[in-house]
Amino acid sequence: MSAAHAALDELSRDPEAARLAREREDALKLHNIDLAHALNKGKLEGRDRIAHEKDPVVLERWLTRALTATDVAEIFPTP
Repeated sequence: MSAAHAALDELSRDPEAARLAREREDALKLHNIDLAHALNKGKLEGRDRIAHEKDPVVLERWLTRALTATDVAEIFPTP
């Protein structure tokens, strides 16, 4: 146990290890920001598409698919 503790102490004093840890943390934060942005963009695109659809048959089809879909692509298939 003391060997592990000593190894962690040594690692925490290593500036290169600290830099790498900060880079990993920053990369994860940026990744999460990108994911949130993509999710919000997708929601806005979906709402816009629904709001501008005039054909009631298409709207009914989307609603029916939405009740059983496991993925958004099942509701709005790409042409």
